[in-house]
Amino acid sequence: MTEPVIRQIARLWPRLGSRYTVSEQIPAARGIIDLVAAELDLRAVARRRRREIGPILRPELIQILWVVRDGKPHRLSTLARIGGWSPSVIGKLIPTLESMRLVRVEKGHIEGTGRWEPLGRRLLAIELKRTAWRRALRQASYFTFAADRTLVVMDARSRGAIQNQLDEFTKQRVGLAVVSSSGDLRIIRRAPRNRPIGWLHALLAEFVWARSAQLSNGL
Repeated sequence: MTEPVIRQIARLWPRLGSRYTVSEQIPAARGIIDLVAAELDLRAVARRRRREIGPILRPELIQILWVVRDGKPHRLSTLARIGGWSPSVIGKLIPTLESMRLVRVEKGHIEGTGRWEPLGRRLLAIELKRTAWRRALRQASYFTFAADRTLVVMDARSRGAIQNQLDEFTKQRVGLAVVSSSGDLRIIRRAPRNRPIGWLHALLAEFVWARSAQLSNGL
């Protein structure tokens, strides 16, 4: 199923820019996304490269960077509450970001330096399943927290089993398509726009960049 779906990504979301990248088996907040089609901000990618700031793959670090991206000072105690961390955890995380010159800490406050910036413009998460539509929908529903649009693609022979379940996909804000053994892709329900959590969206883009560029800071 994977190859014909990758070939026809542009049909699944026509607004994806022509320079999108497709990555397989990308970690999500819960589970693994089979395919992610991503349009990254190439100017931001270039700036990150010049600054030698590669992909950052630790969720806690991205969560901090997302909060302080406005360049305003934030209390460390407030930051700890947002992440649900203890002061000792914050104390272990901050030095890593300081060493990369991504944050400044002074008098109990932290602020971003502007050297880190999120990369994701448009992210499409795709769950592939031959059968078991309920499991596919449940898994895809988790991806709505990180991706702009989320879609399940199933074997066309399963269409009869899901024909009367389209309302379930609508409720979960998940699109649906089927693909035949010959590679014919048919869109049953367009993927609606999600409202992903900002830092999860940013983290997903970091994983895509790491996979597509085969880079890692080891963070």
